[in-house]
Amino acid sequence: MADITLQGNPCHTNGELPAVGAALPAFSLVDGELNNRTLDDYAGKRKLISIVPSLDTGVCAKSTKVFNEAMAALTAADIPIIVVTNQSAVARGLMTPETLADMHRRLDRIVTSNGGRIQAILHCPHHPDDRCGCRKPQPGMIFKARTRYDLDLKETIMIGDRASDIACGRAAGCGVTILVRSGPQDARPKLAGLGIWPDGIVADLAAAVQTILGPQDAPP
Repeated sequence: MADITLQGNPCHTNGELPAVGAALPAFSLVDGELNNRTLDDYAGKRKLISIVPSLDTGVCAKSTKVFNEAMAALTAADIPIIVVTNQSAVARGLMTPETLADMHRRLDRIVTSNGGRIQAILHCPHHPDDRCGCRKPQPGMIFKARTRYDLDLKETIMIGDRASDIACGRAAGCGVTILVRSGPQDARPKLAGLGIWPDGIVADLAAAVQTILGPQDAPP
């Protein structure tokens, strides 16, 4: 146990903190695409460990509030919301289909309780090596949504924080693609390498909704 101070308040950790200059012990983690990684994968590189805030912090509370307000604003404007998401954790054995379905039900309940409505959540459970037609950047999930919900793709807006989202929207023929810069990493260099550019680049989901609705109807 170690004694530390967090925002002026004394705290006690559950374990000992490493000493300055101590060697980093071996551990495993997953990257942004859920690939298993170890420290050996980053040998010779400078490593920065970023501690993600827990769900009860102000950072995550604000992010949740922004998301719920954006969903509610789009719903109030009678704009259908369809989520398309890559979930290779299922194929990797990190998550069961039942667990994923429960997560989606919880998301739907939270959005509904805050005034929004998600029309559908479509997911790709496949591994990247499967080379399926539904894993983004492939447009399969959007085509499925088009068939199921009679979408006019020229009137459809794709919003995402990854290069694969924008590439997927372009491949499907979506009328507008919007990149939000609140994702885990800057997608612009990868998009530039692909020769693809979104129709709009905004700070976050709230700004994307403001772009779609205009300032008078967007959430504060």
